[in-house]
Amino acid sequence: MPWEQSSHHERSVSTLKSTGQIIEMASQLEPGGHFQTGQVMLKIDPDDYQLAVDQKQAELDQVQADYRIEEGQQAIAKQEFELLGQDVSETDRDLILRKPQLQTMAAKLKIAQAQLQQAKLDLKRTTIHAPFDALVLERNVNVGSHITTASAISQLVGIDSYWVQVSVPADQLKWITVPNTTGQTGSSVRIYNEAAWGKKIFRTGHVIRLSGTLEEAGRMAQLIVAVNDPLALKPGNSNLPSLIIDSYVRVEIQGKQLHDVFQVERTALQHDDTLHLFVDGQLDIRQVDILHRGPKHVIIHDGLVANELLITSDLSAPVANMPLRTEASSQLAKTGQVNEPQTAKPTKASEQ
Repeated sequence: MPWEQSSHHERSVSTLKSTGQIIEMASQLEPGGHFQTGQVMLKIDPDDYQLAVDQKQAELDQVQADYRIEEGQQAIAKQEFELLGQDVSETDRDLILRKPQLQTMAAKLKIAQAQLQQAKLDLKRTTIHAPFDALVLERNVNVGSHITTASAISQLVGIDSYWVQVSVPADQLKWITVPNTTGQTGSSVRIYNEAAWGKKIFRTGHVIRLSGTLEEAGRMAQLIVAVNDPLALKPGNSNLPSLIIDSYVRVEIQGKQLHDVFQVERTALQHDDTLHLFVDGQLDIRQVDILHRGPKHVIIHDGLVANELLITSDLSAPVANMPLRTEASSQLAKTGQVNEPQTAKPTKASEQ
């Protein structure tokens, strides 16, 4: 099933969770550059963030010391209370043993620990890593730029796979396998771009989902086709062409297999969906059940029998049961044998 479609992928705008001045930038952070997951894209000045870590570490050290002092105070209070041997209420006992004071110090300790962790995280975020294997589409900053959490530093696109959005007639969906369960594989697809790659060169993909709505203009169904390693970066794909985002491509979708059907040239089909057959020296005008109509062939499910003779030449005034003879020299009726029922792939003969 050939169609003209566009290739694309979801795009990601890269932003920061810290602010500061850019002091270092990777050479490939420019349109067309590639990053692997985790590679350093850029760094911002870490000095202020390192000072914040040092400050929070000192505050934590102070709180830890205060906590240990309070533990000592509580131990002394417990000894004194036991020596007195007084009978007091539970509330007074907790106050005498300084339990609220220790709980307060424990809470301060947790706060100080959390603040130190946050400061270290902010420091770590001054080095920006690629979030996934990516192609750089845009760069919006330079070394020396002062950026904030609202700054868009670049636009990236994932390169593990691209999507090709395919518009197909809704009545063609019955021939296409669309995954509806986990682990199910969709119909195989060939992607062509003759203008960029030349003829007979293609990439392969597979249908991954069906959009839930019809295209407004042509009321066409929308299929999503995934193409893995679209830039052919893996060693095994180095001889393949690269897909270009937003380019228009031609696709051929491998449809479902049909069994016990006949594939007949479309030129042999009459306007009223009949075929001319040579049976016992006479013309048999046969009504047939057509499953699929393609540009060059039709797929017939019912109405033919194996080894019947199909008339492929034009008859000037065909009448049922009119006598016929086959004679190669006079070309009165060219015939072609209908083969045994075959397994046909209607996608090879589908509407464009």
